[in-house]
Amino acid sequence: MFKSIIWPILILLTIVLLPRASRADECQATAAKLTAAGEVRLDHVSPSGGTTFFSSPLAQDVLLICDPVHGADLSVHFDTASPSSASFEFVRRLAQIVVPGKARKDVLAALRTCHSRALTDKNELATVVKSGVHVECQAFTRDNGGSSFSISRE
Repeated sequence: MFKSIIWPILILLTIVLLPRASRADECQATAAKLTAAGEVRLDHVSPSGGTTFFSSPLAQDVLLICDPVHGADLSVHFDTASPSSASFEFVRRLAQIVVPGKARKDVLAALRTCHSRALTDKNELATVVKSGVHVECQAFTRDNGGSSFSISRE
């Protein structure tokens, strides 16, 4: 009896765990591409390995969050309510590494639209999905202001 149930269990585990392993490999490759692009420098990786922290003079924080089910999520934070055009371009360049194959204008439009909606939202939050790019953001003017962008695949 034991042998008859072991194979279905092994097959089920393979089906469930293999996609997660490939997502982890994909995330590690994305982190390497972000560093290789020269826009950010690897700072450290969380003990769980799920979050990679980068440093850059262009942003307060840059993180790559790797979820075994949903894949990579880029998170970029600024300590201003109104990031410069250069800051939006910086986020766009990083986003196109995390979500490759998306048009420059579509990614930039999604970032700018999300930011402007968040600034006018009473909860300071907004979400924009455009051409396969999912952008969530927060923007506020209180307490000297701040802006955050989270970019992933749709």
